[in-house]
Amino acid sequence: MYQSRLRSATPTLLALFLAAACFGAGPLSSTAADGGPQAALAGTKSAGSDEPPPALTAEQIAKARADVAARQEQTARKLADATQRQAPAWLATSLRFEADQLRFLALILTQQEVLLENQAELAGQLRSVSRDPSQWMVEEIDARPPYSFLLLEQLLDDRADAQARNELFDLEIDTARSLVEQAKLELQRKNRERRRLQEALSAAHEAAARLQVDRRLVIAELGCRIGQELLTVRQLGLDVKTLERDYEALRDETLAGAVATVAANAPFTRQDLDDKLAQLGRTESELRQRLSRLQNQLHPNGVVAGMERPGETASTSAAAESERRDLIRRAMSQINESLADLVILRFAWNQRFRVANGTATAEERSKLLDQLGTFRGHFLNSRRVQELRLKEARLGLPPVEAEAAVAADAPRAQLTRMLLDVGEARAGLLQEAGRMIDRFHDELTSQSRAHTFTQSAVNFLPVIQDWWFYEVLVVDDRPITIGKMVIAALMLLGGLLLSRHLSRMIGKRMLPRFGIHEGASMALQTIAFYSMTVVCGFITLDMLNIPLTVFTFLGGAAAIAVGFGSQNILNNFLSGLIILGEQPIRVGDLVEIDGLHANIEHIGTRSTRVRTGSNLEIIVPNSRFLENNVTNWTLSDNEIRVSVTVGVAYGSPVDDVLVLLRETVRDEPQALNDPEPIVLFNGFGDNSLDFEVHFWVRMRTHMQGRRVQSEVRRRIDASFRAAGIVIAFPQRDVHLDTDKPLQIALSQAPEISLAPGVRRAA
Repeated sequence: MYQSRLRSATPTLLALFLAAACFGAGPLSSTAADGGPQAALAGTKSAGSDEPPPALTAEQIAKARADVAARQEQTARKLADATQRQAPAWLATSLRFEADQLRFLALILTQQEVLLENQAELAGQLRSVSRDPSQWMVEEIDARPPYSFLLLEQLLDDRADAQARNELFDLEIDTARSLVEQAKLELQRKNRERRRLQEALSAAHEAAARLQVDRRLVIAELGCRIGQELLTVRQLGLDVKTLERDYEALRDETLAGAVATVAANAPFTRQDLDDKLAQLGRTESELRQRLSRLQNQLHPNGVVAGMERPGETASTSAAAESERRDLIRRAMSQINESLADLVILRFAWNQRFRVANGTATAEERSKLLDQLGTFRGHFLNSRRVQELRLKEARLGLPPVEAEAAVAADAPRAQLTRMLLDVGEARAGLLQEAGRMIDRFHDELTSQSRAHTFTQSAVNFLPVIQDWWFYEVLVVDDRPITIGKMVIAALMLLGGLLLSRHLSRMIGKRMLPRFGIHEGASMALQTIAFYSMTVVCGFITLDMLNIPLTVFTFLGGAAAIAVGFGSQNILNNFLSGLIILGEQPIRVGDLVEIDGLHANIEHIGTRSTRVRTGSNLEIIVPNSRFLENNVTNWTLSDNEIRVSVTVGVAYGSPVDDVLVLLRETVRDEPQALNDPEPIVLFNGFGDNSLDFEVHFWVRMRTHMQGRRVQSEVRRRIDASFRAAGIVIAFPQRDVHLDTDKPLQIALSQAPEISLAPGVRRAA
C-alpha cells in the first residue's frame, strides 16, 4: 500500500523541487506599501531558523494550512483593492507574486501531510515485520523438509529483487541527502537576505524608501518560510527513503535466513523438474495463443482487419495501416523470440537436473560450461535490446489529453499498449532465464572445481608420499626423512609458542604474587622461555627418533662460524644471560651510561632497550653494561640524595639561614624526612655566603629528582623573601686614586650630515 502511495506522491514532490528553483528568490523590485513588515504566519515556525523543526505532527500541518489560507484571502483582498484604486503597476506585480508564493506554500504543506502519513505507515509496517518476519515467507517454508527445489529458486529470486531494491534505495538516499543540504544552503541564503533587509529598513528614513524596503522584507520573510517548509519536505522524503531501505534490508536479511534453511534440505527431484517444465509449457501455450490472435488480425494480403477508419484519405489510411502492421509484426517477432528462449530454458533445466543428481559425465559438464557461457551472453544482450524496445514503446503511447483525441486514435493506442505488454512479458522471461543460467553456471563451476581438485589430489598422492618419505640423512642406521623434518619444524614451532605463553604467564602472573621484583620477574621469564624451548627441542627429537649425533657435524660448523664471524653476537648473548642471572640492572632501573640518564625498559638476549627523559629509545648492546662503568641509581632502592646550593649576601644572619633551609626542605612533601636533611655552611664566596642543603627523594626517573630540586629552590626563594634575606648576586667595588685632581674633558660629537629632504627633529 505504502509503495503505491509513494509512487502517486512522487510527481508532486518532483514538481515542488522544480518550483523551488523558480520561487527561490522573489523579484526584489516588486515592493508595496501595505503597512509594515508582516511576520511569519501565526502559529508556525519563525523565519529566522535554518533547520527544520525537531518534530512535525498532522495538527501542526493543518494549522499551518489554515494560516496560509487566511493569508491567501488577505492577499487576494489587497490585490483586488489595488486593482480597484488603480495602484501602481509594481504594487499589483508584488501582490501577484505573493499570491503565487502562498499557493506554492500550500502545495508544500499538502506534500508534508502526505509524506508524514507515509512515514507513519512505513514505521508501523517496519515494527510489525520486525516482530514477526515470517509474514514475508511463503507458506511452503512452514512445511517439514525436504523442501521443493522450486521453492529455493523462488526465494533466491525474491532475495535478488530485494538486493536490487536496496541498491536503488541507497542511490535515492544519497540523492535525498544532497537535496537536504541544498535546501539548507538555500534557506541560509534567504535568511541572510532577510536580515540585510531588516537592517536596511532600520536605516531608512524617507517614507517612500521605507515603504519599498518594507514590502521587500515581507516577500523575503515569505521566501524564508517557503525555504523552511521545503527543507522539511526534503527531510521527510529522506526519512521515508531511509525507512524503505530499512524495510527492504530487513526483508533481505529474513530471506537470507530462509534461503539458508531451505538450501540445506532442497534436493532437485524429478517432481520439481516436471513442475518446472509444466510451468514453461503453460507459458509457451499462452505465447502461442497470443501469436495466433495477432496472426488472425492480418488479412492474407497484409491489411489489418477492422482497422479502417472513415474520413481518411487513401495515402493517410495506407500510412496508418502500414504503421499498425509494423506494430503487430514487431509484437509477433518478440513472441517468437520468447518461444526460442523457452527452448533454451527447457534444455537448461533438464541438464541442471542431470548435473544435480550426478548423472552427467565430466565431458558433458565441460561442454555445458561452454554452452552456458554462450547462453549468458545471449540473454544479457537480449535484455539490453529489450530495454531499448520498451523505452521506444512507451514513447509511442499517445498522451491522454482529451477523450476525443484518445477515441480517434484508439486502435493505434491499443496496439502500442499490446506491444508494450508483450515487451514487458519478454523482459520478465529474460530476467528469469538470466538468473537461472547464472545459478546453473555457478553450480556447475563449483562442482567442476571440486571434481578437478579431488581428481588432482588423487593423482598427486603418490608423488606426495614419495617426497614425504625421501631420506635426507642416515645417522646410526636411522633415516632422517623430509616428513620427519617437517614434523619437527611444526613441533618446534608449537613448542616455541607454548614456551612463550607459559613463560609470560610465569613472569606476569605467578612470580608477582610471591613479591618478586618486576625486573627479576622479567629475567626469570626470559630464562624460563629459553629453558622450555631447549626442553621442547629435545622432546621433539626423542619423539621423532632422531639421534642427537645428527647435530655433531652441524655443531662443529656452528662453532667455527661463531668463532670467526659471530664473536660480537655471542659476546652480547652471553652478556645478556649474565645480566639476567646476576641482575646488575633490572627492568625499570634508572641508569647512567655514557653521560645519559635513562630507564631500563627491556633486557633481551642480544641488547637492552632504554628510554631517556626525552622519550628517546636507545638500543645498547649487553656487553656495554659489563665492560663499561654503569651507574645504577636504583639498584638496591630508589632513595637518592640530591642537593641544592644557595648564596646569601654578606651580613645575613647565618643561623637564621640554616634554620630556614632546614624548615623549607622539611615542608617539601616530596623530600624525605628520614634520613634528616643536612644543611652545610659551604664557605665564604667572592660575593656571597654559600650554603648547601642535602636531602633524600624517591625517584624512578632523573626528571623526578630535578623537579623536586626545582620545587625546593622555589620554596627557598619564597622563605628568604619573607624573612628579608637577600640572595647574593655578583658585585664589584671600584676604587679611585684621588691623590691628584681628576681631569674631566667633554668632547663634542661630530656633525652628522643628513640626506636631502631629511630634517633634524626639534
